Amino acid sequence: MLIHLIVLDVDALGSKARTINGETMTSNFPFDPQVRNFSLVNAYALARAAKLAYRPPEHMGPALQGEWGFDDWQYFDQGSARGFAASQAGLILLSFRGTKVDHLEDWFADANIQLEPGSAGRVHAGFQHALLRGWKEIQSLLDAYRGDDHSHALWITGHSLGAALATLATAKLLWEEQRVVQGLYLFGSPRVGDNVFATAFDRRFGAQTFRFVNNNDVVTRLPIPTRLFPYRHVGRLKYFDHHSRLYGNTSWLHRLLDRVQGRVADLGNPGAVGIKDHHMDRYESLVERSLHARMK
Repeated sequence: MLIHLIVLDVDALGSKARTINGETMTSNFPFDPQVRNFSLVNAYALARAAKLAYRPPEHMGPALQGEWGFDDWQYFDQGSARGFAASQAGLILLSFRGTKVDHLEDWFADANIQLEPGSAGRVHAGFQHALLRGWKEIQSLLDAYRGDDHSHALWITGHSLGAALATLATAKLLWEEQRVVQGLYLFGSPRVGDNVFATAFDRRFGAQTFRFVNNNDVVTRLPIPTRLFPYRHVGRLKYFDHHSRLYGNTSWLHRLLDRVQGRVADLGNPGAVGIKDHHMDRYESLVERSLHARMK
């Protein structure tokens, strides 16, 4: 069943109808909660959800219930574990907020790179502590939306610190609660676990995890893997090059050369390119641009 999410900026796509895979769209994006393979349409909706998690709670309701058509939603706020859960027929959406510059606790969570036992291997201690602090509230929200028939497909997303928390939440749900998660879309995610964690996670859920990286986004290269801290990414890479082109799979050498080209192209512009490439606004616009190209 298709769940239609109405985009916040109706004019972003214009009024001209376009077709994707036989689906005619104007201002509405179809979201398929049952799909398992990569979906650019779903990616755009989840990018908007990851961005919405940064907004104040009073702005979330009008978007989620008024414009996106969700039946119910709840904001959660426990330390660095912040975001929202929302429910609509056939769909539960869980979105985690990333680091906020003025939130000191977020920086402490980011900085604590010690590895400690997690659901499927050793994981980033700071991220895990942040998730555990808010887990009971998150768990309660998911249980409330689950329903007796368990027919709602659970989708999880997040940006930056939020992407790390989304990954750990997915692992916790899969390994400890034996709960079905339909898909995980990550934007600008740091590494969250060691080789053992990444191998186990990818074996069980890598095919349904999609990790977006934008050119020189510095956060996606942290924490730096060492012998003492053998961090490794999870999921399937979706890489935007410095021309904003989306690659489903690309070599480390291609990405290295592309990052150099991106830095050269950004010379003379204000701000560090590694930070600018990390902004959620940029990820959202890149996914939207890729979707526009697909719709032509």
